[in-house]
Amino acid sequence: MKNNLCIAGMTILFFFQALATQCSELISITTHEQGRECPLIIQLKEQMMGCADFWREVEQRGTPLIDFIEGSDSETLVTFIWRATREHGNVVVASYGLCSFDPVKNRMTHIPNTDVWYKSWILPRNTRTVYSISPDDPLIAISDYRLDQCFSLSFNHNWVHDPLNSKKYVIPGALCAGGIDRNMSLLEMPDAPSFPWKNEEYYPKGSVINAYVPSQILEEGRAIYVYLPPNYDASQITAYPLVIAFDGYIYKDFIEAPLIFDYLIAKGKLPPLIAVMIENPAPNFVTRFRDLACHEPFMDFIAYELVPWVQSAYRATVDPRLTVLAGGSLGAVIATYMGLDHPEIFGNVIAQTGTYWWPIRDTQNWLIEQYVQSPTRDVRFFLDVGSLETVPTFANGSSQLNSNRHFRDVLKAKGYPVKYVEYAGGHDFVCLQHTFAEGLQYLLNRK
Repeated sequence: MKNNLCIAGMTILFFFQALATQCSELISITTHEQGRECPLIIQLKEQMMGCADFWREVEQRGTPLIDFIEGSDSETLVTFIWRATREHGNVVVASYGLCSFDPVKNRMTHIPNTDVWYKSWILPRNTRTVYSISPDDPLIAISDYRLDQCFSLSFNHNWVHDPLNSKKYVIPGALCAGGIDRNMSLLEMPDAPSFPWKNEEYYPKGSVINAYVPSQILEEGRAIYVYLPPNYDASQITAYPLVIAFDGYIYKDFIEAPLIFDYLIAKGKLPPLIAVMIENPAPNFVTRFRDLACHEPFMDFIAYELVPWVQSAYRATVDPRLTVLAGGSLGAVIATYMGLDHPEIFGNVIAQTGTYWWPIRDTQNWLIEQYVQSPTRDVRFFLDVGSLETVPTFANGSSQLNSNRHFRDVLKAKGYPVKYVEYAGGHDFVCLQHTFAEGLQYLLNRK
């Protein structure tokens, strides 16, 4: 039970902190050790300005410092800054999704006789991700642990918000291992994708209803959020397309699916639809880890109890071509497997940064192997993953980026229709809104 609790805790934590490979050549990253320096850092190092002037400029600009690169319209020099108030053994830019995160490689450089620590990378101009600063970091990465050792994880104990960055991203304690709110800092580059559904423009709004689906298969039923489109009509002849998403709280409040639905429907980019977002009952860490790791009773509940309940209670489609399963991280894994197991119900899958390396049935890459060995089903896929997710997973295992590329290749070889997107970011909710909207349009606008 102890191992289940700690593994589950890390599963939910992974949804905020990216995992990926040791293959750093997969992303264009240039550090200051390779000759690229922030102009402001150069002026300080060469004593062309004093510390007081330096900090005045930094506070005015805010961090990270963003400097355009002459001759490049796709990359930007990004410099993270830490102002030390005491002596430090090290300071690390900490985010499992930022620049092939490795606590050793991500150490900042201290400028002697100053209170300035810094680290620079070249990043795509459309990057959006979250990060923290970790002074006196233990220099332990996830890859240094085995999966069954996650109860002793200490790599994130020192992480703090960047005090010079006004953009925060708060992860509530209800979703974090340890139950403590985590204040992350938000990096948004000049060309990061926009979120038009957050504009003040008026358009008709749908409604979100709290409901409960009882179960004779599980030990208890599941709380759900039901989205109904504007002007929902229970008596209309044509049934509404149906979207079912795991991690209901995440999709409702962080990915902001209802806002996305409203906007895309109003703009004629999606047909009016019904969506169900499924909650994980307490204790969240335990039930999420168990259910979303392809737990047979939970999958039976979805197929044989939840879907019929929704179709009975609302005017939801029974057509698999208009039914979408969506999930992120471990939620992407169960959505993917249910597409294989129940193509007669679910004809579309949105899999967002799926943890396909996760050892289902105690077997690495189990889910990918199921697709290799099984006949091709009538299912369409939209896959996304962060191009920054290049950090090795437990025991120096595969990464989000590598495992998603592998699964994409398997799907294509098997003849599945698949759209694959690598967004410039990490394993962060803030990255998944735009691709969720893109996936819905790809799958529900069949020609």
